[in-house]
Amino acid sequence: METTTLLQGIPWTAIATIILGSSLLSALFSGVISWRLSDRTREDMRYEKLYGPLKFHLLVMKLLVENREEVSKDIEEWRNVEVRIDLMQKHMSPLTIKWIEHRDNIRSLFEQFPGFIKEQDFRLFTDFMDGCIKREVIEEGKNIMALNENRTNKLLDAIGSFQDKLL
Repeated sequence: METTTLLQGIPWTAIATIILGSSLLSALFSGVISWRLSDRTREDMRYEKLYGPLKFHLLVMKLLVENREEVSKDIEEWRNVEVRIDLMQKHMSPLTIKWIEHRDNIRSLFEQFPGFIKEQDFRLFTDFMDGCIKREVIEEGKNIMALNENRTNKLLDAIGSFQDKLL
């Protein structure tokens, strides 16, 4: 009994074309999959390195401001000025210091991972960094340059815009 193969009668050029064509198709398909995975990996890294921590710091800053406002209302109820000053120093200053620490952490994130900033967020990033520079100029509100409201509020406005977009 004679065995016949499927490839009998097919010219070797056709067989070579089939093999090379399937290899080429496989390589092309593999390249597309690899490109999509690397794109996804970049997005994952962007979130892990920049946007995840950014959201965390913005959320904590928002909560600190809300708590500061609550404490401020409670302090205003005291009639005695000395008691109010003492309460402000004990309760408001630590909240402000923590807020500044989170602002500094955000600035560090931007300085460490500038390549992960999304193009559509570049304006927000620019406003934030400009606000940080303006706060340095006014020494956190401790010098005469703080009278310029643009210098004082630029950072607060930028942080508010970031919070509106990301939270």
